Amino acid sequence: MMSARIPSARSRSVARLMEQEPALTLKVCPIRDEIVSFRSGTLGLDRHLIIAKHLKTCDVCRKIAASIPVANDDTPRNVATEYARQTEGALGDDEPVLARIGPFLLRKILGRGGMGIVYEAEHEKLKNRVALKILPRSTLSDPMVLTRFRREWEAVGRLTHENVVRALHADEVDGIPFLAMELIDGPDLGKVVHRYGALMPPDAAETIRQAALGLAHAHSQGVIHRDVKPSNLLLTSRGVVKLLDLGLARFATGGASDSRLSGTSFLGTADYMAPEQWAGITADRRTDIYSLGCVLFFLLTGKPPFGAPEFTSPRDKMRAHHEARVPEVAGPSGLGELLNHMLAKKPDDRPQSATEVAQRLELPAALSQLGRVAVAAAVDTVGAYNDGPATAPQPIPGKSSIEGKKNPK
Repeated sequence: MMSARIPSARSRSVARLMEQEPALTLKVCPIRDEIVSFRSGTLGLDRHLIIAKHLKTCDVCRKIAASIPVANDDTPRNVATEYARQTEGALGDDEPVLARIGPFLLRKILGRGGMGIVYEAEHEKLKNRVALKILPRSTLSDPMVLTRFRREWEAVGRLTHENVVRALHADEVDGIPFLAMELIDGPDLGKVVHRYGALMPPDAAETIRQAALGLAHAHSQGVIHRDVKPSNLLLTSRGVVKLLDLGLARFATGGASDSRLSGTSFLGTADYMAPEQWAGITADRRTDIYSLGCVLFFLLTGKPPFGAPEFTSPRDKMRAHHEARVPEVAGPSGLGELLNHMLAKKPDDRPQSATEVAQRLELPAALSQLGRVAVAAAVDTVGAYNDGPATAPQPIPGKSSIEGKKNPK
């Protein structure tokens, strides 16, 4: 009887792909050596899919396949076949990842999203661990997505700063583009707040101060982020905040238009988008400052500025970012003034640079104990890039002022 390991890893993805590509059929049965290659996962992607479809209808070949042992766990699989099953959601979270891409061995999945899968990977020669981002297979035929991903290569490649996740390698193997970045030993700020509750004002100020320094560097290199949000800010175990994910970045000069790259009139995340993004107006550094202000509000309160029940639909959020007054936030007056300044509806009424934001946050951040928060978060985290469900807030050791805060909705 054929091992159940193949269906658990591939059958759902293969079935969906076969529905989309009915012309992939064989007129004659494959030779045994090809079935052996199929079982070991060393066929090219297209041929793998053809053989998989044939085995569904041919009893003779299915019996041959059943008699062939599955490759052992030390045998690297062809990146294309492994990639097909993983990016179509057929890989269980506890299954070993044996594939490789280029010089990298993929160890485990850290997170999944519409714009990619992030793995913990190891360089075959150097033995250093990295976070490796690969596009979902379903997007490889979309030229806009590919252009945006390659633009991310260029954007992150321009940046070398302590508060920006560093790019290490970018390439393409078997038609699959990937980006290797430094592996961060801590969670994103969204998870920190969901687990521990809103941060104390000095810690929130220090977080945004560091993020502003990272943005200032990006802006100095002509890179506009356009998707600043809690999940794109990582907190290392040393208390260093790092800006992540330049997948929606644009260059301040030149490049393709947003409309051609997105297929929509705006890009971003609804809770953190500036009014001009909703209007489809070209983003600049002040757009990132507005989004960073939304993150500051989230860190102080546990929810975005317009995250209340009356702002549930995208239309409601759009109207709120354009017209609604920002709710009052308790805290030091200087921090509140800066928050309102960053969240001004008109770009001209906001701080005109991220450097100015960082400077104005130096005093509010003076008593920060972000390092203590970072240590607790790093101990608890299961992966900085993992998008698992949030748990109830837990007290940070030594920070009794956080205890009892409600889990943000």
